[in-house]
Amino acid sequence: MLISREKKEYVKKNTPVLSLIQTLLPSLEIKKKGKNYFSHCPFHNEKTASFCISSEKNIAVCMGCKVGGDVITILQITKKIDFLTAFSILAKPLNVEVPILQIKNNTFLNVFKEVMNYYRFVLKYDKKGLSHLLDSRKLTLDTVLRFKLGLAPSKSVLYDLFIVQEKMNILDFLKTGLIYKKNNVYHDFFTNCFVFPVFNAKQEIITLFGYNPTNKKTKYCFLPNTTKKFLYGFYPSKKKLVLTEGAFDVMQAYQQGIPALGLLSCGLTKQQLQIIIKNYNNVYVCLDGDRAGRIGAYNCMYQLLIHNIKAIEVRLPNGFDLDLFLKENPKTKLNDYLVKM
Repeated sequence: MLISREKKEYVKKNTPVLSLIQTLLPSLEIKKKGKNYFSHCPFHNEKTASFCISSEKNIAVCMGCKVGGDVITILQITKKIDFLTAFSILAKPLNVEVPILQIKNNTFLNVFKEVMNYYRFVLKYDKKGLSHLLDSRKLTLDTVLRFKLGLAPSKSVLYDLFIVQEKMNILDFLKTGLIYKKNNVYHDFFTNCFVFPVFNAKQEIITLFGYNPTNKKTKYCFLPNTTKKFLYGFYPSKKKLVLTEGAFDVMQAYQQGIPALGLLSCGLTKQQLQIIIKNYNNVYVCLDGDRAGRIGAYNCMYQLLIHNIKAIEVRLPNGFDLDLFLKENPKTKLNDYLVKM
């Protein structure tokens, strides 16, 4: 965590949720019922007042769409800002210092950047790895370079390369999860797998995840505490977006000129939903053509629609994901599978 638990709890405890909501949403009509306060949800259209504000617990949550939480989350959602910005705003009047957190964050960004440069170097000279991406997965060299894909060797090397030789801080590597210690020996989190960087809207690498095509049980591996907190791909500048599942779905869409971001699962998390709400008005939901994909698409559609985002499902044929579909069909063929809700 970039911010200590004590600081977060102090800010949450000493920022009254009712006062915060009244400041953020002055036109919101709030009525007291029992020990709680209720209003119509400010985050989706509804007929009954189901937005519950609890001064006792210092939280506010809509009983309908389930959006809400503590004071930091409320500020994030209302102002459409990231966690660190929201925390800084609430921390300032409480005299809680936060500048050092940004320095740490920049340190982590630099660690991810340096490690990813090494993994890219490994892939550049690995014929077998490149062959899998270019020949088996049908990616172009431009796509491999654009998405800055890399390859982790079969043995742990990060400690010797970056801590011993480059004199970088071992604590930064341990906190990011890139290195872990077992039986007094340092090990790399990623070994013998492709490594994909995840970018934020500023094109900075914020985390990494691995892909091993030979692992039948778990092909993807994620650093601790990062799973499902991000969307994979480059944030399209336009307000229109295709929301899909896997990393290769996103890259194949990129090759076809389709603006896509990946969930890396078939479920939409709160963090991912906030990113979409902040940046996009029109979303095409195109998940895998299997039972899990159908259920996931329905849930995604529901969450998007109740937040006033225009959503249309692209229901792929059974057995297809977007990657495979685009390899076998022109992108215009997707229009045949549009399903409005």
